Amino acid sequence: MATLIVLAYNEEKNLKRILTELHNNFDEVIIVNDGSKDGTKEILTKLEKDYKNLNIINNKKNKGAGKSFQLAINEFLTSESEYFIKIDGDGQFKYKDIIFAKKLIEENKDIDFIKFDRFWQNGIEGKIPTIRYFGNAFASFLLKISTGNWYINDPLNGLQVLSRKASEVIKIPKLFNRYGYPFYIATTISNN
Repeated sequence: MATLIVLAYNEEKNLKRILTELHNNFDEVIIVNDGSKDGTKEILTKLEKDYKNLNIINNKKNKGAGKSFQLAINEFLTSESEYFIKIDGDGQFKYKDIIFAKKLIEENKDIDFIKFDRFWQNGIEGKIPTIRYFGNAFASFLLKISTGNWYINDPLNGLQVLSRKASEVIKIPKLFNRYGYPFYIATTISNN
């Protein structure tokens, strides 16, 4: 069994498309609405009536992506799923990449962690701002040093797969409640 985790903050324009495309591919979809101020909560309430596999967590106030991800992991650990694929609610991840990730875990039951990299050939649609590109390059360098793994890149990318076993070691510290939690997860899993 596989779960999809979606983190959403003010994603009223993207959630319906994402969930329409993906909900049938997963046994469960956990969505954390992180205190959105737009119509995200209302859209999720409507979709919940149509899609029975949605599990919606509505944060009363914005807690940050890292804290929201920890809430989703905690909920995942109460399910029967063996894996989850985590995406962001902004629609930046390609459908084919998400389905490819699911195929990988279905065919290889010994995978604990898959870290995706937006900087492979044709991995990014559009142009990344120069400051973000250099920031990500610096974070990638720090990740390589902290893990000793010189093949891992793009620590800030939110598309990732974790097994139940790997999820059990994740306890996102308060320092990463807002930003940098993908870096923390990649470092923690790599070092375990």
